[in-house]
Amino acid sequence: MTKRRMTLGLVIVLLIALAVYLQTTMKETAEKGKPYTLAYYEMNETEHVGDNSKVVGLIDQLPYANERKTVEIDAEGKGVRIQYERPKGETEDEEVLFHQAVLFQMIHNLMYVDYAWSDTVETVTKEEMQTMYHWSGKRLKEEEFQQKFVQPIRNDRVKRKEG
Repeated sequence: MTKRRMTLGLVIVLLIALAVYLQTTMKETAEKGKPYTLAYYEMNETEHVGDNSKVVGLIDQLPYANERKTVEIDAEGKGVRIQYERPKGETEDEEVLFHQAVLFQMIHNLMYVDYAWSDTVETVTKEEMQTMYHWSGKRLKEEEFQQKFVQPIRNDRVKRKEG
């Protein structure tokens, strides 16, 4: 009988320890995994456009994922074409800019993205992003990403709402 009590006590202690561990891990993951942070997208970061599962996984984490129809990678492995059901006129410019910033940060050899909206096709290149945001093209640390991309995008959104 005492052996059963000890075993039961040990099982209870282990379950409590596991519950505390899981709660702590989930809290840390939730804090790390907020949209508008690079950490949220890191699990799908890749060196190559040709890594289909990572590229599609990344795109599916971004705005308008539920309206995505197809993702095509060009034959040279330098660009991506994303087809959406949504017309361009129904998109938030800031969301699209953020979308582009994340893709170029997380897919290291990505050179361009074609957005095939239901009413138009829009292409953005890495070079355009580098010029627009005075960015070297290299992977940024979180603080730099926030300063170069997220804050200007949020500022543009505020200006549009005020104007």
